[in-house]
Amino acid sequence: VRITYDVPLPELGVRKSANPATVRPGDLLTYTIVFSNSGGLAATGVVLTETLPANTTYVNSGEGWTPVTGTNQFTLAIGDVSPSLANITRTIVAQVSALAPTPGIITSVVRIRANEAEQGLVSNVFTYTTPVVAPEVIKLSVSKDDGLGTVYIGQLVTYTINVSNTGG
Repeated sequence: VRITYDVPLPELGVRKSANPATVRPGDLLTYTIVFSNSGGLAATGVVLTETLPANTTYVNSGEGWTPVTGTNQFTLAIGDVSPSLANITRTIVAQVSALAPTPGIITSVVRIRANEAEQGLVSNVFTYTTPVVAPEVIKLSVSKDDGLGTVYIGQLVTYTINVSNTGG
């Protein structure tokens, strides 16, 4: 006689979004990472690993991300995540390089792992792409008007100067 027991396992899942959804060179880009444990057992030693896109630089968001030497990766130790715990949120911020090619796409990847084996039903990896568009063009125009048709010697003249940006 063989007896089997159905042992509950953790089931970690991760996803992310970005704000803004489209960036320009020099912009700050905030990734919001949402993860959960939908399994029946706590996950221990949970760690997020974020790989920031090429042409970006990490900006300290105060959440304790640790750089992985020689890479564009950062880890964040979460600790234990209780079973059936959903929508835990963390953020990481990057600045898009002024030299980022435009138009273009930058890609980031987040991974979540724990000490235990998982059920394997939900993805532990999430890839996010962000479009990079050309910087706005500045087109300044200046006009000056005294509001008078004719000016006489010794007359006080007040000029109105208008400056506008007609760029995108």
